[in-house]
Amino acid sequence: MKLVFSRWMTVLMCTKVVTANWPIIYFMAVAVKQNEPANSYLWQLSCALLSLMNERSTPDDNSGQTINEFIDSFNDENTSDTYYMPKKTDTTPTFYVMLLWMQGFAECFFDDMFEWMMRSDPVLGSGSWGQTARLAVERCYVMHMKLKELEDGWESMPQFKPYLDEVRRFQRRVGKEFFDKMPGKVFEKFRYVFDKHTSCWCSDDILHYIIGGNPTLANEFVAWLNQRFNDWGLRNVGYTRFERRRR
Repeated sequence: MKLVFSRWMTVLMCTKVVTANWPIIYFMAVAVKQNEPANSYLWQLSCALLSLMNERSTPDDNSGQTINEFIDSFNDENTSDTYYMPKKTDTTPTFYVMLLWMQGFAECFFDDMFEWMMRSDPVLGSGSWGQTARLAVERCYVMHMKLKELEDGWESMPQFKPYLDEVRRFQRRVGKEFFDKMPGKVFEKFRYVFDKHTSCWCSDDILHYIIGGNPTLANEFVAWLNQRFNDWGLRNVGYTRFERRRR
């Protein structure tokens, strides 16, 4: 079962709501399951949620189920009318630990980066979101730098402490190996998608957009262009590309 956790920040924002209100959400799901007719969609949603919240074994990341298939798999023939009452002595649910890692990732990196991408251009004003190409070269580098810091040292960041505290309790439990490998797999996939979508901003065809962005960077970039032009421009080609077009 896979989630597009970056979808407009909705999934990552919900992780904080779920972890902060875990007992309340659990008993709300119990109440809905008891109140709704068996096999109705709300009943199936409640069963699916309770299944995730009660799971304490290693996740099967090769199941291939979609979220809809997972929900549809619950029916009155394979699901009991009773529900499990969690105890203080129970180990931490697997789903809860996974949400803690996603929460740390959002707080360390994703929330701030995505919030910037949704901003309007500071000069063009309100409603100009999506029109920030002149700032994208700089921003893509900042995102790359921040992601690299996360890849190299996420375990030392305080935002991941709740996750690491729970994983340490898995020392004698089946599932620790899964959580030892999970962050690396997430970073590998996220880095692949990140590089795929930002590679265009590393192109020579786009680099000159930086002239319209941060004044400090723009000045340095223009100074560099001017120096390169003086070093080899006229001497090597005789005249500029623009002059060539006019001729």
